[in-house]
Amino acid sequence: MRSWFDKAKLQLGGTLAQNAGWSFLGQTMSTILQAGCFVIIARLLGSTNYGIYTAAFALVSIVSQYSSLGSGFVFLRRVSADRSSFSEYWGNILLTTVVFGTLLAGALVIIGHFALDSAHASLVLFIAIGDTICLQLTVAIGQVFQTYEKLGVMALLTVSVSILRFALALGLFIATGHPNAYL
Repeated sequence: MRSWFDKAKLQLGGTLAQNAGWSFLGQTMSTILQAGCFVIIARLLGSTNYGIYTAAFALVSIVSQYSSLGSGFVFLRRVSADRSSFSEYWGNILLTTVVFGTLLAGALVIIGHFALDSAHASLVLFIAIGDTICLQLTVAIGQVFQTYEKLGVMALLTVSVSILRFALALGLFIATGHPNAYL
């Protein structure tokens, strides 16, 4: 007959292994879909327009992860210990990400005028809004599920973003002939 401690240890090990498996599966699928998305976009745009898109995407990617100022990690730490503080820290995530994401998007457009050709700065705006606000909110939502040890939902969320990007790239590839970086 097993003691209570042995049962708890087995259950914790099972949950930990299951959550690690979900996280690994989600990250693996997301990476594969992102690679497919970039291949489709490269084939679709051609070398010049793909270079323009990649430069704008790289410029935004350098700073987009800072738009939440780590508020998702603070949420993870604080709400894991005290679940009653959910609304306070969730509000902090929303406020921080929207305000600083908007400021970063504006700053990136200004930097884009100098770093890229000024005609391509509007492309930076669309990518910046998507990455500094929308993507970072999605990452924060994943951290909320991680706080409650629902890594299966977090993995599904991570993969769904990649699936949507892949589907949009594939849809553009099928629907359009030879678009430029703006289409």
